[in-house]
Amino acid sequence: MTRSDKSQASWGTYCRSYLVTLGGLLGGGSSVFLIAHSSDALTLPWQFSVLLATLLMAGIMLALAGLFGTAEQMERLADATSEYELVERISVVAHPVYLMLRPFYEKH
Repeated sequence: MTRSDKSQASWGTYCRSYLVTLGGLLGGGSSVFLIAHSSDALTLPWQFSVLLATLLMAGIMLALAGLFGTAEQMERLADATSEYELVERISVVAHPVYLMLRPFYEKH
């Protein structure tokens, strides 16, 4: 593996870790509110419950796409979801996920 191939593999793994992190944050955050709503600790209108359930499903789908998607699909999805200023903060959180995924996706 040449140096450019190695950096391309690292970028692909980092895109995967970004999607897994973003999916975990979306799914985890919305599930906290859904659990609070279902235990009557929080009262939400049904529209918010539907929105939170949609965000939960979107988070699960992003995480699964990051883990099991093809390289082309995963990079396109990472590019599509990385248009905002929040990406810089998520990328800091995604670094530990990258370190955990690196042994599985980068062959040395």
